[in-house]
Amino acid sequence: MATDKTPPFSHKKYASSVDLEKIGQLGDEFSEGGKTYKLVQVHTACVGAASDVITAGDVLYRTATENVVTNDKSEGVADSADNYCGVAPSDLSSTIPESTSTTTYYMLMQVGGRHDAVLTNGDDDIAAVVQIIASGDGTCDSAAAGTDIKPNYMGISAAADVDATNKVAVDLRYVGTGG
Repeated sequence: MATDKTPPFSHKKYASSVDLEKIGQLGDEFSEGGKTYKLVQVHTACVGAASDVITAGDVLYRTATENVVTNDKSEGVADSADNYCGVAPSDLSSTIPESTSTTTYYMLMQVGGRHDAVLTNGDDDIAAVVQIIASGDGTCDSAAAGTDIKPNYMGISAAADVDATNKVAVDLRYVGTGG
């Protein structure tokens, strides 16, 4: 359940710290502006190379380690009922510097409320008010009729996707556990 306490750092930035106690407990949730965020650790696979770094709007997956997330679906927990766990905030402006794989990074992942710019798979086929699922490395798509959406259901699209940016607004379902 989200709390009314102040987030330990801006959801617009990553945090690095040797002492996690300074920024809170992994799994802590915070509400701000109708959105819910969860404090998570960034998986080491998302640190070091620019192509792997989590960026604004990336779909995130839980790993075998509780409260550790990745944008690489293959690093996520396969065939899990809660593989999808949240989205990198749309206004995430900082990035993890390359070649810093020895540093542990944390972020506030969005787990509920309207997200205005979730990265799509680029098919340009998402209509308004359809079910959205996590579909690939950091991306989402609309669920085809008859698709088992349970493992990766994210929420409902608030509008059609924007073809030029490969992004879509989504009313995220509250994930709660997972991540």
